[in-house]
Amino acid sequence: MAKNTINDMSEQGRCEIIGRRVLANQEKRRQRNAQMYNTWLAEGQQFKLAREQADISQVEVSKAIGADKSVIRRFESGLFVMRRPVIKASYVLALEAITLRRLNIINALYNTQIVGRDNSTSENFSN
Repeated sequence: MAKNTINDMSEQGRCEIIGRRVLANQEKRRQRNAQMYNTWLAEGQQFKLAREQADISQVEVSKAIGADKSVIRRFESGLFVMRRPVIKASYVLALEAITLRRLNIINALYNTQIVGRDNSTSENFSN
């Protein structure tokens, strides 16, 4: 009787087939990553430029999205990252949130310096 399925084979035969499949999948992933590298690199450089122009660190972005700093570094470097679309969308939201938070802090500081506790204009800014 012919062995039609992997379950009908010996343990060694099954291990060999599984090993070949694993190697084939690894090679497919390696080839896909190589094909996508230039696209991912260009995308990552755009995100990095936006982050640097906003004077935001990789650590701030990683904390805002709940990912390790290495994920942000790999994303900006064009390397493979798991769940790239999620990281990409979260990155955009993180830049916006960090920028808004900073603006709110600046506005709060500005308002406390211009308007005193009794809502009267501070003498420091009068002519």
